[in-house]
Amino acid sequence: LGGSAEAPALQAGDLAQLLDSNEIVYAVPNRAMQQLGRRSTASRTTSTANSLAPPAPVPSGESHVRATTAANQASVDGAGLTGAGIAVAVVDSGIYEHPDLKDPLTGLSRVTTHVNYASDAVGNGDPYGHGTHVAGLIAGNGTRSAMDLPRAYTGVAPGAKLVDLRVLRADGAGTLESVLQALQWVVDHGAPN
Repeated sequence: LGGSAEAPALQAGDLAQLLDSNEIVYAVPNRAMQQLGRRSTASRTTSTANSLAPPAPVPSGESHVRATTAANQASVDGAGLTGAGIAVAVVDSGIYEHPDLKDPLTGLSRVTTHVNYASDAVGNGDPYGHGTHVAGLIAGNGTRSAMDLPRAYTGVAPGAKLVDLRVLRADGAGTLESVLQALQWVVDHGAPN
């Protein structure tokens, strides 16, 4: 991939020539991907394999990050482990600019980079909602939950920076190619400063 945004199109005979090359060990088609196991409300009473339905897109808003973590927050806080100085790439459906993902002192986003490899034209953000959920589990700082709840629910690294590598469309589906492009971006660019 070499960091390009698009893989080159293969012409007739190119695949056979590539597979004959000593540099190619394995090749797979660009397969579609879809989140598994999320069922529509109507399908909960059935057991057919065809009952999986894509969820409705999550509307933009501050309700994306509401998850608790399995980390023992007292021991994490007591050890001074915050993730500060670390950047984590989230390869998912995007990251919404949520208050929990901002620096509490400056108000600036800790999402340092947004790269969209999804095939829809939505741009930055998280029209599906899953990527923001994952980002909150990783680096949420509890700002929003502290407003409404008795305590702040934080991610395991509330001081970490995030890199948003969006590979899933608004319907939660994507392609193997987009995931590979995102991973190549990490290899080419490394962690942001």
